[in-house]
Amino acid sequence: MHVTDGAFPTGTRPVFELRTQGGYAITLTADHKVLTKSRGWVPAAELTTTDEVRLPSQPACADSIGEPLDSRLFQLAGLLMSDSNGDTTSLQLEKCVESPALESLHDYLADNWKSARADDSESTGGIATLPLTNRRLISRLRAFIRIDDGGIRLSDEAFTAGLAAQKHILRGLFTADGIVTGDTIELRSGSEGLLRDVQLLLLGFGIKSSRSDHATRRQHDEDRSAAGDFKSATDLPDGGAVDFGGMPGRRVFPTPPGSRSTAEAIEPQRGDADFRRHGLRIDPGSLHLFCTHIAVLPGEKLERLADAVAIINERHSRRGEAVDANFDRVAAFEPRGVEPVYDLTEPITSSFVANGLTVHNCSEYMFLDDTACNLASLNVLTFFDAEARRFDIDGFRHAIRLWTIVLEISVLMASFPSEEIARLSYRFRTLGLGYANLGAMLMQAGIPYDSEKARAICGALTAILTGESYAASAEMAKELGAFPGYAENKADMLRVMKNHRRAAYDIANQPQARKTLGDYAELDIKPVGIDASQFTAGDTLATPALIAAAQQAWDRAVQLGERHGYRNAQTTVIAPTGTIGLLMDCDTTGVEPDFALVKFKKLAGGGYFKIANQSIRPALVNLGYSPDQIADILKHVMGTLTLQDAPHVNWATLKLQGFTDADLEKIERSLPSTFELSFAFSPWSLDPELFKRLNITEAVWQAPGFNLLRHLGYTRQQIDQANDVICGRGTVEGAPHLKEEHLPVFDCANRCGKHGQRYIHVDGHIRMMAAAQPFISGAISKTINLPNEATVEDIERAYELSWKLGLKANALYRDGSKLSQPLNVKSDEELDKSQEDDDENIAAAKDELAVDVAKALTTVSELSGQPSAPGGRPDGANVEPLEPVHTHIIEKIVERIVERPLRRRLPDTRHAVTHKFDIAGHEGYLTVGLYDDGQPGELFITMAKEGSTIGGLMDTIATLVSVSLQYGVPVESLVRKFEHVRFEPSGMTRNSDIPFAKSLVDYIFRWMAMQFVPGYRAANAPQREPVRDEESVGEGLLTEQIRSDRVEGLRPFDASSPSPQRGEGPGGEASRRGEGSRRTTESMASRAATKTASRLTPHLDPVSQQAAGMQSDAPPCGVCGSITVRSGTCYKCQNCGNSMGCS
Repeated sequence: MHVTDGAFPTGTRPVFELRTQGGYAITLTADHKVLTKSRGWVPAAELTTTDEVRLPSQPACADSIGEPLDSRLFQLAGLLMSDSNGDTTSLQLEKCVESPALESLHDYLADNWKSARADDSESTGGIATLPLTNRRLISRLRAFIRIDDGGIRLSDEAFTAGLAAQKHILRGLFTADGIVTGDTIELRSGSEGLLRDVQLLLLGFGIKSSRSDHATRRQHDEDRSAAGDFKSATDLPDGGAVDFGGMPGRRVFPTPPGSRSTAEAIEPQRGDADFRRHGLRIDPGSLHLFCTHIAVLPGEKLERLADAVAIINERHSRRGEAVDANFDRVAAFEPRGVEPVYDLTEPITSSFVANGLTVHNCSEYMFLDDTACNLASLNVLTFFDAEARRFDIDGFRHAIRLWTIVLEISVLMASFPSEEIARLSYRFRTLGLGYANLGAMLMQAGIPYDSEKARAICGALTAILTGESYAASAEMAKELGAFPGYAENKADMLRVMKNHRRAAYDIANQPQARKTLGDYAELDIKPVGIDASQFTAGDTLATPALIAAAQQAWDRAVQLGERHGYRNAQTTVIAPTGTIGLLMDCDTTGVEPDFALVKFKKLAGGGYFKIANQSIRPALVNLGYSPDQIADILKHVMGTLTLQDAPHVNWATLKLQGFTDADLEKIERSLPSTFELSFAFSPWSLDPELFKRLNITEAVWQAPGFNLLRHLGYTRQQIDQANDVICGRGTVEGAPHLKEEHLPVFDCANRCGKHGQRYIHVDGHIRMMAAAQPFISGAISKTINLPNEATVEDIERAYELSWKLGLKANALYRDGSKLSQPLNVKSDEELDKSQEDDDENIAAAKDELAVDVAKALTTVSELSGQPSAPGGRPDGANVEPLEPVHTHIIEKIVERIVERPLRRRLPDTRHAVTHKFDIAGHEGYLTVGLYDDGQPGELFITMAKEGSTIGGLMDTIATLVSVSLQYGVPVESLVRKFEHVRFEPSGMTRNSDIPFAKSLVDYIFRWMAMQFVPGYRAANAPQREPVRDEESVGEGLLTEQIRSDRVEGLRPFDASSPSPQRGEGPGGEASRRGEGSRRTTESMASRAATKTASRLTPHLDPVSQQAAGMQSDAPPCGVCGSITVRSGTCYKCQNCGNSMGCS
């Protein structure tokens, strides 16, 4: 059993119902694949009535079946929902079970539910028949039942109770309503829905069953015998049993004259009315699993079940048969309209069991689990001579062959992380050869990344890569043999190889090639072939020799593979090469374009380093620009990288501020690696003596966000102008001399710098991947970059286009969608500009306005012939400066949205849970009010008299918790704050899950966590061995022994009987003891069972137990933030070694 990554909606589609002859059914889409016996995975729409679909044949999680803490409770739940019981408001044990099990059930009820036995006043010497109506018990049992359209069904609590509880529910139900017939047992019920639910529960144990209907007519009174028996109303299919009075699963015993028969007590008189009973028959091949995990309670039915097992064992031994996997034949496939559909990700097998049928989810499967890819990548730019404008095809081929051999050797020499990975890697010998720096090579060749020519070149290079690699693999297979798994996959692998070759010849657009090679085999989505029209003589990269090499590589790969097979099941993938790309001095990684011409990479330990594209100069040379023009363009992109002659911030202005030559030379040396000018003036890279000369205190320059240039009086606008000149604009847009038609050559995945507007559209990324995908064994690791303003619709269109073009996988990233990303084109300081006040703009506007007013006054003075006075008026009057007549007032409205939490009040009538606690003799009660969804919404704490100090304190805590919960504070947050708080009173408790409380608050919040925080109980409650349920049926069931031994081996261990002793009898059951000793043991076992909760506790391995116990109250490390572990009275960080809490 594996954990999925969650389900998610995928729209609405036509759905169909697939039914099998045994009654299993599932609603699915037409293209959903189903696992069949003879044809493997088959789309649902292609199934026929001759297909047999796979059913589970073993328990979903055999290791965790175990035993629940209170098995009798679940057995009673099964009895309550049976037809033999009659209704769900009371429990009539005498109608459901036989004497051997009846005694122990009554003792359990008396010890745990205070339900004393009473004699039936209407019986004459018979056993007790009064119904049990204990409200508390019936309410608990009815939690496993729901009523649907008048019929009994299993509730969600029954489906989620776990296998340990479910086996006892089924045991009780089969004990009451099961009929042993020949070589199997059948469950009869008037509720078809209940049988469907039981059928699904049985599949959890790998037990196959089939449903059927039995029409029954009530017999007349004269058909009854004087002894109270009923005549046969309908025989079972094999004639092995009779359904008395239409009541299934019940054997009617004679009753004394004058008393009511069992059938009369159960079923009201219906005269001659017809009614229908439904049956659920255990498949004989699954009876072994049924008896091992479920069986029935002790009695005559158990003995007959032992006979049925013996019949099956004898049949199998005589015929030499083995129990095969469970399959069921398809019965129907019918439309059910249009409904919302969902998908999920199962990362281990890419399949799951839905309503018993094994189906495949929609995610594409790349290769087998537990195999290693053995990655290596070639730098394609090393094979391109930018000066000669030629690609070395022969050198590329030789490198591919060489590295295929190297990687094959690595399979033999590598050290794998697990035995399973090593075993499958040796069996399939998977390789992962790829390439990097494609984007830089296209830029240097002067070819835009987002162009048809670039995609044709990518397809040809990838075809050569994989074709030559498989050809080398076939040559190794000739000498060393094919990989061990080749024989069983030969036909499929050769089919895939031929499809690769067809894509190299682009048969979809080349009729002659399609006539020679045939059409694509078993492909619903046709791959993107290599566009031969893009290859012309004299071109830099797209030459006829390149496409010819691609086609020849696949010709050789297929021909050699047909003769010798292949040494490797997979040879190529396109890896991300993010780290090795830096070591290989690649401008671009994998099949990616450049992220930006100039970017910086944040480091995990703090800091950054600048990355500048080195392919711009060769690209400009190949595009025909002169050296002077290239120098001007590079200066525009990269900057002058010097303070000399820079506007505003230069040597002259900085010396006036107090900088020395040594200070300025140190700054000059840092400029080539500086992304923004302010980084070069960081206080942490300058001499502290400088700040003393500038009269800047240490407290000021060490403050977060300190900017030295701003502190020295430079405006934001002045700093930006100096930054553009010194550090460059980061984009070719606006560069001198650059022609408009050459701009696409330098397009990148993101906008370049803070001034750039151009970037590669999302379709360009996807189409480039589609050009390479038909020639890759596995998939492509590439990011499809979207701008920050991308919408949900943009992402939806990207996924749709990826699917249409046949991509196996894609990864979308919207720029800035995470708080931190490794590559950036803007600094945090630049991103914060939009959040600053507009004081500088206001001041600049005032200055401009003053200049305009002064000019206007001068003009007026000249026209009037009067000199302008210093005050600003011609007559020299000393008045306030003139205000302009026409002033445009720009109002800036800043809207602040304050999201206030809403209080979710509980309904006036609500459910609640009350818990009594005792901490070192201090008793109290916790009452938690619940919302309709079962989540807590209020807390009441009752502990002392009203008006007392402790009572007021508890009321205050309860009120604070209640208000917090109603305002949406998670229970987990409250628990983390208040658990393990230590003060008096503290001490031992009566709660086995919290045996010791450090304080009242500690107990209250840990109890809340046990009830309402998933997984908390499993991680923090003490691990206790569950009370062994002696009704488990061991493997001794099926051994060939005398009849009495078989019965003893089949007899479910009774929770009230002694534990089996070593060396005793078949199945390990001890010999019976005296009646008094047995009753005493029963009572002790029952009392022990009631002290534990009926909820199942997941079992943790010892390491997880130890870690959970050491970290339950541990604080985070003050150095690195990791969760510490308790070590004595201290806490130690296992990440950085820091120790806390010790003197």
